[in-house]
Amino acid sequence: MSEDNQDTIDTSGNSDAATDPSVVNLQSRGEVDWLAERRSAQFGPGETVSTPDQGIGVAVGKITENRDAPKDSDLPSIEASDRVPTYVVVTEDNTERGFGIFEPSDLERTEIETEVDAVKSMQEATARAETEMKRSSEKGVSELEFPIPNSWHESEHTTRVIALKAHSAMGGLFDDCAQKMNRSLENPEALCVKFFDDILEYPHWRGDSPLPDEKH
Repeated sequence: MSEDNQDTIDTSGNSDAATDPSVVNLQSRGEVDWLAERRSAQFGPGETVSTPDQGIGVAVGKITENRDAPKDSDLPSIEASDRVPTYVVVTEDNTERGFGIFEPSDLERTEIETEVDAVKSMQEATARAETEMKRSSEKGVSELEFPIPNSWHESEHTTRVIALKAHSAMGGLFDDCAQKMNRSLENPEALCVKFFDDILEYPHWRGDSPLPDEKH
């Protein structure tokens, strides 16, 4: 192979492909390395990612074994391993189920930029709501509804995007939410249950999975 072509890999099966300008399915070593890196990317809980068709999302778990989708589900069957896991992501688009299942090559790290301090505003709003409930109700704090902060309503961003920002900033898991909210609430667990169930609409935070026999 000539010096000019030494960084080109022939993926066509044709030994003359590296010098044939009509061949279009060639990949440079850099492109092959990039594809390999994308396929083996690892995302931890709470990382913000962009998805192909469901907007911004937050990684909440990974699947590391092949799984067949339930017969009554439109979820895909999964091919996954420890080296190349498949990720469960709570997504911006919640028109169908509010989450998606993605191969690592489908995802890219990103950030959610808003003018709202999502966690601080959440702490302040829920602390006020808890105080008001204790003053005016006999139901107890366990009945606290999640109060969407005024700043979320006033923002140019959707409530769901800001909630995803808060979710990411709190670590992406229920225990992380409870720990963060513990600074301002008497019963942070009750609030985080409402946040996951009613705001994120992600029912699998309790440790089960969208796919059978899988924990994440």
